[in-house]
Amino acid sequence: MDVRAVRILDEARKIDGALGATVMDAETGVVLAQVGEESPAMAKELVLAALRGTNARQLDDQIEDIMLTLGKQYHVIRFLDGGHERFLHLVLDRERGSLGLARHQLAKLARERR
Repeated sequence: MDVRAVRILDEARKIDGALGATVMDAETGVVLAQVGEESPAMAKELVLAALRGTNARQLDDQIEDIMLTLGKQYHVIRFLDGGHERFLHLVLDRERGSLGLARHQLAKLARERR
């Protein structure tokens, strides 16, 4: 396992309502570290779709995060390293977690890990 990715997960799993998290390489789809409930394949597909969409529109901007809301969960994907090479996928319980707070904490975590 990637030591840096494990450190990131250690912080991410402290977020209130966190059910699981994964750090992945966006280009290869390789899971660098994982903890708890998670669907790496779904996260990879969401990232690829978002990147295809922004590339097709030729946006002069960077994706910060991607969110998917389900009946019982929030899925938040945050890019790490200031680019689109690695990302953190957090699964958050809707009843126990705060989407806004989780996004804020993931943004802070991503900034600290650059």
